[in-house]
Amino acid sequence: MPKIKAVITDYIGTLAYARHYNMKESRAKLHKILTRAGFETRLDKFLAAYNKALEKYRFIRYSKLREVTNAVWVPRH
Repeated sequence: MPKIKAVITDYIGTLAYARHYNMKESRAKLHKILTRAGFETRLDKFLAAYNKALEKYRFIRYSKLREVTNAVWVPRH
């Protein structure tokens, strides 16, 4: 069986209605799901990487008024 290299998710407004959405809970749930899928990362390291990517693409989104898709969040090795 091939080794999993990435997991891509997009559920806010796509797969689930985001009523009462909470970013902190969402990040914790995403980390939990990735850990269950076999990505062994510490929560603090995951949050640091997630927040770094979030701020990078939020800057592009608002400074250049361009949408940044989740596809660019997938690291290239």
